Amino acid sequence: MIPDINNPDMVYRLMLFIIQRRHKDTPQLVRHRIVSFQASDCILPQDLIPLAQSIASFYAAKGFIAAYGIHADTYCVHIHFVICTVSFTTLNLFYSGYIVELRELEKIIQEWVFHFEEKLQRNPRLQQDREAALYGDDCIKYGNAPLTAKEQIKQNRRIKTK
Repeated sequence: MIPDINNPDMVYRLMLFIIQRRHKDTPQLVRHRIVSFQASDCILPQDLIPLAQSIASFYAAKGFIAAYGIHADTYCVHIHFVICTVSFTTLNLFYSGYIVELRELEKIIQEWVFHFEEKLQRNPRLQQDREAALYGDDCIKYGNAPLTAKEQIKQNRRIKTK
């Protein structure tokens, strides 16, 4: 039976099952990775689904389960990944060095960003709709959208302290 990979509880249980099958001490059960973008990138959470799936597929191709969650709880939309450190094919531990893994992830992300920016350049209205969704209609009318999420947070703090 193939588990429902869209059910977080099933993915969690599958990860635990694989770790228990190893019958050895596993010092680190999962790895946590975050891919984040600036607010000025005009990326909406639904835009990140193909990127998240590509990164999860990258780990799956190496034999590791990766679960992800796309968050928009800050001004910077981001993806959290949890990667099981035990291979579901060999029961070996995650073997990739951090630098090697980072380079491979950067390639996947850069390819996605290239295609995303190309799509926005072909359709200026798409860019405006995203800016309106992220910052409200005022940024379209008056051009006062903050450059970065950090700048927006600073601006909010200034308003609260007055």
